[in-house]
Amino acid sequence: MKLFAFLTWVVLVWQANFRPGCEAQSRVMGGIPAQPGEFPHLVVLMSGRNTMICSGSIISENWVLTAAHCLALNIPTTTYILAGTTSYREGQKYQVQKRIIHEKYNPRLLTSDIALIRVAKPFQFSRLINKISVNPREFSSGEIAEIVGFGINDSGYSGVLYKVDVKVSHCLEQRPAYICTFSVDGGSCNGDSGGPLQHNNSIIGITSHGIDPCANGVTPDVFTRVSRYFQWIEQNTKY
Repeated sequence: MKLFAFLTWVVLVWQANFRPGCEAQSRVMGGIPAQPGEFPHLVVLMSGRNTMICSGSIISENWVLTAAHCLALNIPTTTYILAGTTSYREGQKYQVQKRIIHEKYNPRLLTSDIALIRVAKPFQFSRLINKISVNPREFSSGEIAEIVGFGINDSGYSGVLYKVDVKVSHCLEQRPAYICTFSVDGGSCNGDSGGPLQHNNSIIGITSHGIDPCANGVTPDVFTRVSRYFQWIEQNTKY
């Protein structure tokens, strides 16, 4: 199953000819390797078969922010989370206690593609495991942000955490709850779903979908705009 969705880009709308999914890889095209502890909020969502489903971001001692389609019923259920790692095969294991998918999530259109996971025991914060803040600010076109994921380099899939800078752009006016990004140096690709688009240690977007071929510098990578769901996040993480 392909993670990155097929989209038809037209002048005024996105057609709904795409589908999310989750392969057992999370990958950034291009970029450079991240150092241990550089992105302590990044976690890996794992199935009971010990296969990687998606990525996510720690936003408090108990909660992880990710994409709704990562928790959809047509993929393996996330049963535990790996934290504090730069390789998806390592890290500290945290069991999943609760999953919350946004009530307006549409799996066909990928609207409201946002979800929360509560872990069974609080994260033990350290240099390698920590939270990222949720930024309510609206980001403007032209600002530089960063994508993190388990990368593809010239030799193929590496399984190592990579980072790449991208330029923030507005999507179509009909899609204000999205952020689009472009980069000629790299970007998100198959499997990066649920991971963060971030700026100065604040998460501003959640990797949602894109257009093949990924990270091509012409068509955008698409992220759920976190600022549009700030109140929803606060309301659902109170307890």
